[in-house]
Amino acid sequence: MTRIAGWALVAVAARLAVSWASAGSGVFADMAQYHERAVHLATTGTLFPDALRGPGYPALLALVYRLFGVSFWGARVAHALVGGALAVVTGLLAKRTGAGDRAWIASAVVAIYPGLVLSSVYLMPEGLYTLLAMLALLLVRHRALPFAAAAGAVTGLAILTRSVGVTLGVAAVAVAACLWLTGAATTKGALTRLVAFAAACVLVLAPWLVFTTRVAGGPLLDATSGMNVLLGNHDTATGRLNLTDDAPLRQRHVVGAASEADANARALRAGVAWAAAHPGAWLRLAGAKVGWLLGLEGREHAWVYSVGYFGARGPLTVTLWGVALMAAFPLLVVAAGLGLARARGRLEPTHVALAAFVTATFALHVASFGESRFHLPLVPVFAVAASLGTVPLAGVSRVRLVAAGVVVGLLAFVWAGQAPELLDALSALRAPNGATTPRPY
Repeated sequence: MTRIAGWALVAVAARLAVSWASAGSGVFADMAQYHERAVHLATTGTLFPDALRGPGYPALLALVYRLFGVSFWGARVAHALVGGALAVVTGLLAKRTGAGDRAWIASAVVAIYPGLVLSSVYLMPEGLYTLLAMLALLLVRHRALPFAAAAGAVTGLAILTRSVGVTLGVAAVAVAACLWLTGAATTKGALTRLVAFAAACVLVLAPWLVFTTRVAGGPLLDATSGMNVLLGNHDTATGRLNLTDDAPLRQRHVVGAASEADANARALRAGVAWAAAHPGAWLRLAGAKVGWLLGLEGREHAWVYSVGYFGARGPLTVTLWGVALMAAFPLLVVAAGLGLARARGRLEPTHVALAAFVTATFALHVASFGESRFHLPLVPVFAVAASLGTVPLAGVSRVRLVAAGVVVGLLAFVWAGQAPELLDALSALRAPNGATTPRPY
């Protein structure tokens, strides 16, 4: 635990250092929307009257603003503390998963992972959502009923932060099924756990759903989910987000909607209808979506840098960050593959919860679209996998090594195809005017 706590301090320090170096960075695009809602909540004590963004992350910002004034630096200090808490929870999750004395490795990965550290500068919900998701996965493994209820409540908070938190419900179902199938829980016991989980989750979500019914014309987790499905399922879809597709698709399928709920439903129906009418194209897109979800990081950071968010930085700084972002995820995936290959011990509910969470995350992005920034909540899971390797490599079965090699090999092929675009972006950002020449997202 001492090492885990030490890496938690490293996590806080790394995030504070990057935020201090980026003190002049403000907000724009999605960040401005979260900031606007947080200021409204902090000053009026009421939610912003729409359903565009869930209230979880704005509530954290509003708390900071109420305590310390409207301050981007204050928000980033909160992000740093969230990062430290994530390092602790990830280490505890690794311990429960069987990492033993190696659990600190998972905390260390989370503490210094470049994408997590740099993202803490942005006023975005990824850090808070990842912490809540890992906490829910830590709680859902317990067999006692109060822990099931606590996991449900934390899941509700995660969903209010990012609607993709619904994937945690899949993990809860998988754990209950595992306990029942292995005889660790009776049918009644497993169902009781699920009921407690679901009841607590619904209790947390209920006020927001009532609010959105009143202001948006129907119960919504957010007003972007339907559009995300449509953006990933149409005639010119590529499997990832193309912002130029947004306006034409809205004009064709959403304009004229009676409310936010109606607009969300129209977009969702249009995306699902396209997928049903083009099953072959949808299947081809599914592979591309997973490839983008597990892709090389850097596109969103290059875009943000190119519009002057961080100000002009020296070529060496830009190069080091660019290389670190692109290399970190492949290295983590290789470490996770080796960790799983070298793991030993019996299957535990925690393993089932983590596997179900990853699988459900894949499925959700196959239904919408993939972006490398969306794999950040999976980084702690891969870090836990990397910490599991205790068996000497010479003692690992050939089947396990081949399986790990095949997965990494397939991803390496995908990464090789993505690298030229990111290297071109890095070259452009290194130029003297790289911080003031906007790149398309």
